[in-house]
Order: sequence, then structure tokens, then C-alpha cells
Amino acid sequence: MPKAAMYCTEGLKAEKHEALIQEAVTAVHEKRYLSIAMACCKLGLTKYYHTVNQHFLGKMKPHVKAHMCQQLLNSLQEKVLQNWIKWLRATGIPLSKCTIAPKVEQLCG
Repeated sequence: MPKAAMYCTEGLKAEKHEALIQEAVTAVHEKRYLSIAMACCKLGLTKYYHTVNQHFLGKMKPHVKAHMCQQLLNSLQEKVLQNWIKWLRATGIPLSKCTIAPKVEQLCG
């Protein structure tokens, strides 16, 4: 498997994993499950009990939110960049660092 494809599948696994953790926390808050342990058991997160508990107590943020201050672009700027890249692709302009870097610098200010 190519390295890029491997990173892509790992990212998808992490997103699904994070979504399950958030689902467990929400379910306990909404009293669909009596305890965190029960939510973990039903959602297949038994070995992630402590992670779910930390999220529930508010001591741990989701991965994306926890590292937001380390990102070069915020989520709105990322969306603008995604749309611009889609426009470049539609018009047939090749993508490279040289074409993307000026736009990123413009977005960063």
C-alpha cells in the first residue's frame, strides 16, 4: 500500500474513532446509558474507557480542537483553501507548492 493511501486510511480510522468517543459522551449526557462503562461496552470502546471518561469530564478535548492553536489555518481558512483548490482543479491549473503557497500566505495575513 502506498504511504499516502496508508495515511488516508489512518486518518479515516481516527475520525471514526473520535466520532464514537463523542457519541459515547453525548449518550451519557443525554442519559441513554447509565454509565460511561455501559456506553463504552455498547459502542465497542471498552479499551478506551479512560479516554471517554476524560472527554466526559471535560479534561480532554477532541484531537482536532486540542491542536487547533498549532495549525497554520483555522477551519474557515481551510474551507476557503479547499474551495480554491477545487476551482484550480476544475480550470485545469496544475497543483504544486508554487501555486498554493501564495494563497496560503494571503489567507494567513
